[in-house]
Amino acid sequence: MSTDFERDVSAAFHRAADQLPAPRLDLDAIRYAGRRRRMTSFTVAALAAAVLAGGTAAAASGVLHLSSAPFRAAGHPGASASPPTSATSSPTPTASPPPPATSPPTPATSPPTPATSPAVPAAATADVGGFYSGYPAAARQGQTAVDALISSYAASWYAPILQASAQAGYAPDCFAFAAHSGLDYAPAGLLGGQAIIVVSSSDASGQVLYAVVAADTGTGKITGIACTPGGQPVTATGASDSASGLYQKYLTLRRQGASAQDAVASIVSIGADPVSGPYLVQLQRAAAWPDLTYDPLLCTSAGLPSVSVTAATVVADGSAGVVELKPSVGQPIVAVVVLGAQGWAVAGVACHQP
Repeated sequence: MSTDFERDVSAAFHRAADQLPAPRLDLDAIRYAGRRRRMTSFTVAALAAAVLAGGTAAAASGVLHLSSAPFRAAGHPGASASPPTSATSSPTPTASPPPPATSPPTPATSPPTPATSPAVPAAATADVGGFYSGYPAAARQGQTAVDALISSYAASWYAPILQASAQAGYAPDCFAFAAHSGLDYAPAGLLGGQAIIVVSSSDASGQVLYAVVAADTGTGKITGIACTPGGQPVTATGASDSASGLYQKYLTLRRQGASAQDAVASIVSIGADPVSGPYLVQLQRAAAWPDLTYDPLLCTSAGLPSVSVTAATVVADGSAGVVELKPSVGQPIVAVVVLGAQGWAVAGVACHQP
């Protein structure tokens, strides 16, 4: 084809194109296309930022987990099929072990302070004081006044023993030759459920005399008076053995068929027997025992219970041992033991109400 021909054809095409009407522009479509392009660029930028952030977090996470698992890139042969753990998720916390049990407190190095003896009721001290302060005047008035004084301050079951002793010419207060205005009263606690009060005074020669008095903790009434010779130290063991020996001998005689009066008389008649003492002599003075409705040693009117020593203590400046005895039936018995010229002797027995 010649060059001239090609020019003629091209010119013909241009003329034809120039004669065609110009297409109408769709401005809305153009605006919409522009918005799509901007949104696409924004999305690409956001994805790029996310990729960069994810890469940074993955790098930080890789520092923490490199030691526990090998790194595997996504799409790499052998990569884990499970989705990767998000870098922002916290690892599952391990259960904390239970707190250790509280250790018990360290015990004190010093032993606890022992409990003090229960206090003697004020009624008992007042009753004992009333008896001793009133005795000198009653003695001057005669036997009737003494018996009335005893009845006022002694328990009903013990009064006959004191009255029998006074009727026999023996002062039941232990201080016939002492200045009663100078009496001292020292509560010594409770033993066998009875209040123990030590009364002391000095005779004309300056010798200190003692009386160990037992009293009912409820009424304050006197249940026993034991006079001590003074100056002869006793031990709790010696007092316990002597009291136990008396009851063994007494129960043996009673179980052999002797009456309470005969058993007492038999023990006293031995003379130098180490378990004989002032209390048994007091019982002998009340020979008929018309007003005693109980056994004055066993403190009961029923049966012959076995008796054992349960406690003992020393009072009256070491001159008297106070022994608690527990019968197999009934309430505790309190015996006062002294050490005289002839050896150990029971100076008094105090009973709860039989």
